[in-house]
Amino acid sequence: RPGVFVLTSAFVWWLAGQRLVWVMDEGIYLDGARRMLAGQMPYRDFFVLTGPGTFWNLAALFQFFGISLASARVLLMLDVALVAACLYWLAAEFSSRVLGVWVAWFFVALLAGDKGLLVVNHRWDSAALSVAGVTLLAAGLRLNSRLLIAGAGAAAVYGAWITPPVLLMLAPM
Repeated sequence: RPGVFVLTSAFVWWLAGQRLVWVMDEGIYLDGARRMLAGQMPYRDFFVLTGPGTFWNLAALFQFFGISLASARVLLMLDVALVAACLYWLAAEFSSRVLGVWVAWFFVALLAGDKGLLVVNHRWDSAALSVAGVTLLAAGLRLNSRLLIAGAGAAAVYGAWITPPVLLMLAPM
């Protein structure tokens, strides 16, 4: 699992770490995080359509690494790697490690085919947290661990704080 995370991180960084991609959404999040570091707040000082989570995540990375496209892409790298690692774990746990490797590889390969998908936005954050929530729930149920189950709920709630419609996934969980 850590290997899938590390390899995916490195591959996504190679694909998109500092590449400029002409899409409109990414700048909204980069500018919002920059504004937050300057003391502004979403909804009060600038308009946003999503939850504040992605802006918080980016502002934290900008605080730590400095304001740059590369710093923002660290968030993307972590999101994609988390999804790939969770997909691997789910497939390996419920079927086989070979299937886990295949599923994770196929997911990353599909992304590599369209670099326009590899940009920072709320969808990646909420998707990563949603998949992590499902993975933690599956692990918690398998191991009878209340802590993992609580972690699943926390991941799902934060995912909904980033993209409010993700709240709908809490019902089946």
